[in-house]
Amino acid sequence: MDVTGEVTDLTVVADNNVTQTVSFPYGRNSIIRQIVKNLNMSPEVAESALRLYTSGSKVFDSTTLLQIKNVFINVETDWTARLKESLAELSDSTLPKRLYLTADNDITLLLLNFLESSSDSLSVFRKKLDIVIVNNDLINTFYQSAPGVERDEFMAILAIFYNKIINSR
Repeated sequence: MDVTGEVTDLTVVADNNVTQTVSFPYGRNSIIRQIVKNLNMSPEVAESALRLYTSGSKVFDSTTLLQIKNVFINVETDWTARLKESLAELSDSTLPKRLYLTADNDITLLLLNFLESSSDSLSVFRKKLDIVIVNNDLINTFYQSAPGVERDEFMAILAIFYNKIINSR
C-alpha cells in the first residue's frame, strides 16, 4: 500500500509478480483539505497542524485539539470506506497476510492506527494482517548513502528496485 499526496495505491504481489493493482483518490493532501475545510485554516497552516498533531505536540488549545480529532475521525471513516471498496475489487484474488505500507512520515502512524483499528467492517481483514512500515529503518541495510545526506526512503526503494532489475539481466 502506497499512500501518496492524492491517492492510495494497493498492489497485490504473488510469487514476485504484480497480480493486481487498484487505487482510490484519497491521500495526504485529502487529509490536509479536510483540516482546511473543518478548521478554516490555510493549506500551509493545516499542513503544519497535521505535522504537529501526528508528532504528538501539545501546542493546541483544547478546542482546536477536539476539532482536529474530529477531523481525523471523519478521515478514518472516509478512507476506510474507500479501502473497503478497493478490497472488494481485489476479492477475486487471495489477499496477502502481509501489507507493506509506504507513506509520508507525518501520516504513517495515523494510517497505521486506521489499519489496526477494529471498530469498523474491516476488522476481520485487519486482524489477519501483518503490517510492515517501509521506512529508512527497514531499508537502510539495502543501500548506502553519503554521511550527512538526508535519506529518502522513496528514492531508496526506486534505487533498490532498479539495481534488482539491472542485476537480474
